[in-house]
Amino acid sequence: MPTYQVINIALAILFAVFAGTQVDTSDPLRAGLVYGTASLVCGLAAADRSPPPILTLLFAGLCGLLALSHGFPGLPSRPVGRMFLWPEATEGRQAIGLLVVAVWMAVVARVSARQPRYDAKRGTRSINRV
Repeated sequence: MPTYQVINIALAILFAVFAGTQVDTSDPLRAGLVYGTASLVCGLAAADRSPPPILTLLFAGLCGLLALSHGFPGLPSRPVGRMFLWPEATEGRQAIGLLVVAVWMAVVARVSARQPRYDAKRGTRSINRV
């Protein structure tokens, strides 16, 4: 199995876990939808059935904008317990997760744009361009 498929399978599982565990965020529905969609796109990409590259790029851009809207707050002066457990770090964790989704969706769009697609009507393969 190619490395790209293995990475997509691993990220599909990881994003599905993230989608199911977004209960402590400020907007769990939005976070669940973002991670659930990312999990679906990764699963489709692993099966060589990626959505159209333009849709994947639009989703990547949306995730990037959401990440920028969260901002990256500075570290608190006195961390409580373990790293990333203080309340101020929640927004930063969400922004980093959204950036990971945005970057990988851009990779999926780029790879799927260069892969030949099977056209059932014509019985041929063609290459999508972004």
